[in-house]
Amino acid sequence: MRDLVGMMLRHQGFDVVAVADGSAALESILAEGADGLVSDLNMPGLDGLTLTRVLRSLRASSALPIVVFTGVEAGEPRLATLREFSGLHILNKPMGLHDLVPLLHEMLATPETLRRTGGGDRAKTAGVSPASMSAGSP
Repeated sequence: MRDLVGMMLRHQGFDVVAVADGSAALESILAEGADGLVSDLNMPGLDGLTLTRVLRSLRASSALPIVVFTGVEAGEPRLATLREFSGLHILNKPMGLHDLVPLLHEMLATPETLRRTGGGDRAKTAGVSPASMSAGSP
């Protein structure tokens, strides 16, 4: 699914850096920067919650817009923790990919991003996926 979502976002004009797990996403964001992150909650190693905590603790990524996909039950404690972070949206699986593009447009429409991209959609979005899932996630 990571490849499908990446292809769809590229088709919509986004620059996409797709990586296999949370650790690779963190490395990519710290090294190259990103305007937003699309992640799965359940990933081996550095999961979506831990990745979010680390990014929010760093000054350079403390306001990074984040979309987290999840298939966990509504009462899952990690969801309550995720909801405490600002600039984060949770999309429940299964979800339509058509839900992601308008959400990213809304989240990335900040003065800084619009100024840097000239008002276009060339925002750089990092996407991660649990390598252990056959279908993956963005």
